[in-house]
Amino acid sequence: AGPFGVRYRGFLRVPADGVYTFHAPREFAMPDIEAGYDLRVFVDGIEWNPATRRHAMGSWSVALASCDHAFEAVFVDTRSRPYKYETWRDWPNPKVLWQGIAPVLEVSGPGVDRRPVPAGWLRREARATAPAPAGR
Repeated sequence: AGPFGVRYRGFLRVPADGVYTFHAPREFAMPDIEAGYDLRVFVDGIEWNPATRRHAMGSWSVALASCDHAFEAVFVDTRSRPYKYETWRDWPNPKVLWQGIAPVLEVSGPGVDRRPVPAGWLRREARATAPAPAGR
């Protein structure tokens, strides 16, 4: 009924080596609406920093190998329910406040069209790496 936060810590494994782009939810990147939340994403300890210019608005590209990468996502919903007009300049004003429940972080990359991060790419523990074949 009020502000809350969620933190996911685990591992991300992409299907192929290459450059992957994480896409911020529209309400997080565009100035025409107040998201009312904060979203932070870390890959291998490096914080996601979505571009704020037109050429890559709301995206972050990073080269990833097809192996386990430390992955963390933190979502903090700062909206009050019901909306209270007791804060600075009537924030949050429901007329401009995003009405969604949870944001959707999307990804695209080699052979992967833009889509929500697939659940199959996420895991709580790192997978054991297969040993290299003999003679290599």
